[in-house]
Amino acid sequence: MRTLLVTAWILCLLAAIGGATVVAGPVAASDHTGDGDENPTQTIEIDLEADGDAAFSVRKRFTLGGDEEREAFDRLAREFESGEADGEFSATVFERIAERASEETGREMAIEDVSRETRTSDNAGTLELRFRWTNFAATSEDTIEVGDALTIDGEPWLPSLSADQRLIIRAPENYAVENARPEASVESGTVVWEGPQQFEPGQPTATLVPSSRTNEDFSALTVGLGLALVAAIVLLVYLLSQRRSPTLPSRGDGGERGWSALITPPVGDGGEETTEPARDPEPEPAADPDDPFDGVDPELLSDEERVVRLLEANGGRMKQASIVTETNWSNAKVSQLLSAMAEEGRIEKLRIGRENLITLVEDER
Repeated sequence: MRTLLVTAWILCLLAAIGGATVVAGPVAASDHTGDGDENPTQTIEIDLEADGDAAFSVRKRFTLGGDEEREAFDRLAREFESGEADGEFSATVFERIAERASEETGREMAIEDVSRETRTSDNAGTLELRFRWTNFAATSEDTIEVGDALTIDGEPWLPSLSADQRLIIRAPENYAVENARPEASVESGTVVWEGPQQFEPGQPTATLVPSSRTNEDFSALTVGLGLALVAAIVLLVYLLSQRRSPTLPSRGDGGERGWSALITPPVGDGGEETTEPARDPEPEPAADPDDPFDGVDPELLSDEERVVRLLEANGGRMKQASIVTETNWSNAKVSQLLSAMAEEGRIEKLRIGRENLITLVEDER
């Protein structure tokens, strides 16, 4: 029996928002707006509030093709505004649906602040029913869920939209639409379902969250990408520094002045600039045949060139551990470097016991 009553209520609602002929006279619902604009014939607008209440606006437009239709619409409008038009746009239909939805959801609901308005233009008339539906949406913390009040006995009480119907749900201020089912047009916190549209059981639904939450998600993603980029740059700089680490020239043993002397001239005890007397240049030290880097700053050589010079100075053959000691590099760096040079054919690696013997190929000597 309850199911039959619900079905009857749904049929009344569909008669209210559908394309049925007006009983009051020859005024008929149009399949088009009739006045050249893009507004649909029937529209349901639901403006949500943060506490779950919703302001409903149910509008229907009628084409007025002549005097008789205009007179019939005027009669219907008077009955509608007085609340006597019980079959069309009756608040009673929504009151019964809200009562059933309250039983199913466990939230106390009511239809309040009912008002009616009629408007006419040159060739169209509009009826608009407005009311507040308390606890229409479910709220938890800062999330608003729309959908359970749109279902009775597991079926949507608005099962479909025809080609000239539209359903609109607007989020409260500072809220954004996180998702909507079925697929809909979403823009600036507003969900729009355009007919023709069929709603499946459990539809339509929408989830609304504070706009700040979506901004925080975007900010977190942006910060994460920024940190990843900074980490990649730091890693790249570190790897390059491992390959070659040039140093600034400093004051040498022979009395040469480094970069600091070029930037800041020496100052005497009295704060005045002094000039060092010219001295004969120191003789160049004799070349050391045992020094593989004699006359060359090792820091200006590539890692491969340093290894080649070390091997050449030691008769073309060294233990890998000795290369680690001479270069003061890590075991991992020396191992990777030697493996790369072996693949290029510049050296040969021979395993002897627990050690590697590195030999410079003939072409490199």
